[in-house]
Amino acid sequence: MARSLGWSKVAFGSDPDHLLPGVPAQMSNLRSALERVGFKETGACFDLVRDLSDYSIPSECLTVLSDSGAAVRPCDVSDIPGLDDFFQREFPGRWRHDVMRKITVDREPGQVFLLTVEDQIEGFAMTQQEGCVRPVAGAVWREGLGRDWGALGPIGISRSVRGRGLGNAMLASSLSHLQKRGARRTVIDWTTLGDFYGAHGFIVTKRYIHMTLDL
Repeated sequence: MARSLGWSKVAFGSDPDHLLPGVPAQMSNLRSALERVGFKETGACFDLVRDLSDYSIPSECLTVLSDSGAAVRPCDVSDIPGLDDFFQREFPGRWRHDVMRKITVDREPGQVFLLTVEDQIEGFAMTQQEGCVRPVAGAVWREGLGRDWGALGPIGISRSVRGRGLGNAMLASSLSHLQKRGARRTVIDWTTLGDFYGAHGFIVTKRYIHMTLDL
């Protein structure tokens, strides 16, 4: 049926509002079952967690923001058109769909943090925490995180401002905002950037295998 609809590939997990980004690495029986019907491994990723209770922004991140004339702040309703323009320019695919849907359907623009450079939107970080309208993505693990849980991702900045440390500074500022809002154990899901997040104290807690089937 999928082929008749014009599909050429099927992926396990990784769907919008995903429960799983792939096959949990410890579920070898599931992986074998998928391989028997033709699924093939196409990559891997993991989730990371950190308790933000004692988090503080590295001083070098504050310096980068100051030197670049940049700031990180919550998105406001008035920012939504500009944020959509940013996505169409920089991340027109899934990230635009997921974040703009979170904002417009859940009416939670302040859960998205913006990186502005000279008042121009140049980056974003989507966050979630206890009390949000509709937890998705990494937030599906909120019961295991406990009270005052948090989640972060996706996160990205414009190509024109990369290489200056602004991505790292935006991550640090977003985590600090989450901490001040009361978030404690916080998950970053579906990534391969262990060193990037590990530098802020995050450790890998779950691993997944991407598997796809060519039709």
